[in-house]
Amino acid sequence: MLGNRIKQKRLELGLTQEDVAKKIGVNRSTVSSWEIGRREPDGEILAKLANILQCSTDFLLRNKTSSLQQKDPVEENWPEVLQVLRRSGKKPTAQERKKIAKIIETAIEAITED
Repeated sequence: MLGNRIKQKRLELGLTQEDVAKKIGVNRSTVSSWEIGRREPDGEILAKLANILQCSTDFLLRNKTSSLQQKDPVEENWPEVLQVLRRSGKKPTAQERKKIAKIIETAIEAITED
């Protein structure tokens, strides 16, 4: 459900409904109504939400209730990675994000070697 994914990403990022509302330019009650499924954001707002929540619109819109879809282990464990980054107290630059990605890539290669 779209509302569940909005709430999940908001909480992962440590944002309140008020934080999201201010960044989008809507009332907190509007964000609440999206999260409980009473209303859905329009396309323009959905794009803003995805940007604020650091995810794709596809992630927000996809139907995860299908039994044919499996959980993405990277996405499922991403909150732990975000927590490590948050604890550093620093927002990584684009170059630093590339370095982090390379470190993760190297670690994955190391643990998958026989």
